Amino acid sequence: EYQATDEITRGRFGLAEAYAQEGSQFAAEAGQPNTACRHQGLLALCAAIRSHADAGDLAKAVLAEASARRLPDAMAYARRALGLLELAAGRHSEAARHFEAIGEPPSDLAMTVLPDLVEALVRAGEQERAAEAAAGFATWTEHTVAPELHALTARCRALVSSNTDHYTESLQLHTDSPLESARTELLFGEHLRRERRRSAKRRF
Repeated sequence: EYQATDEITRGRFGLAEAYAQEGSQFAAEAGQPNTACRHQGLLALCAAIRSHADAGDLAKAVLAEASARRLPDAMAYARRALGLLELAAGRHSEAARHFEAIGEPPSDLAMTVLPDLVEALVRAGEQERAAEAAAGFATWTEHTVAPELHALTARCRALVSSNTDHYTESLQLHTDSPLESARTELLFGEHLRRERRRSAKRRF
């Protein structure tokens, strides 16, 4: 499970899926259904990130089983998978609902999904709630030395402030996650396009 989550963080989703599939199989053979369910949650998350056709069904199945077994980590994996699918589909309020359902800070599982929540809330027009989530994430990452977490903190600040400098800072700090770096580039590009449109309007 730890190997799979580490590979997800580093953007190596093929390896993550291999570890999660192997872990799920071993757990099932050893009669450890809770452990198998957690690995299935990681498979659902990978499937959502990679836009597999069955990602939604897999995530819903994991969420149902994990809820019955009261497995907060497996539920978090499944909820994040469903939230990312909704975010990609442009259903931003639904995405935020899934991310918020993961739990209340300061749980690590809840905190790590806050950058996703900030993006969903900003896209849904919930600027005040997004700012609160961004502030909570900044507090959580304040004493860490991990550049990637600081990159996500800067991206959250950029989203709630539309400050170009925060986007630039975020891109400079991304070191270990190609996926998150690409997401930041996409958001920065959208921001620059909006700024150019505003500039064009001001000329007329």
